[in-house]
Amino acid sequence: MKLQRTFILTLICLFTLGLGIVSAAEPPEKIYPSPVRDVMATTGEIIAVDGDKVTVKGDGNYPVATVIVTDKTLLIDGKDGDLKGDRALRKGRKVTAYYSSKMTRSYPPQAEGFAIVFGKNNEKQGKYMHVEKVIPSEDGESVRLLNSNRDIIVTVSKDVYEDCQNIKEGDRIMAWYSIMTMSLPGQTNATKVIVLP
Repeated sequence: MKLQRTFILTLICLFTLGLGIVSAAEPPEKIYPSPVRDVMATTGEIIAVDGDKVTVKGDGNYPVATVIVTDKTLLIDGKDGDLKGDRALRKGRKVTAYYSSKMTRSYPPQAEGFAIVFGKNNEKQGKYMHVEKVIPSEDGESVRLLNSNRDIIVTVSKDVYEDCQNIKEGDRIMAWYSIMTMSLPGQTNATKVIVLP
């Protein structure tokens, strides 16, 4: 009886171990990679402008961040997507600053700015993003865009942006949308899209 019990326990252990090896050998296929922080954002108010440095205080990845404005930094009107000049950078303006995750360890942290979007952050304001992956639809009527943070997929139809098939990986865009799923990545349909220079 004792020998039989030992034999059964040994078989159970081997069977369990075998399942672990099989499941480890075949990892599940990932359609979308895990989220990362590539583009950081702080939404609030400009509290200081010092040469090429703009400090924003509010909510977001950092409550206070200093954005270094370079020749690649876009200054954008959040309602219509029009580009603005340096004179728009004034203390007290409501903005959303989008900046690199590569930053100093100072307080406030300093990072290269990708874009500063003017206006209150609400449904009427466009969101800035880098396109990491483009997934065309089978019928060619739309594309799905995964942002570089890998946390949002925006579906863009030809009705919204006629040349949606020409959007490519690495493009910088402004997308307007209102409702988003609570999945990860979140999914939404764009109501307006502008491909930025």
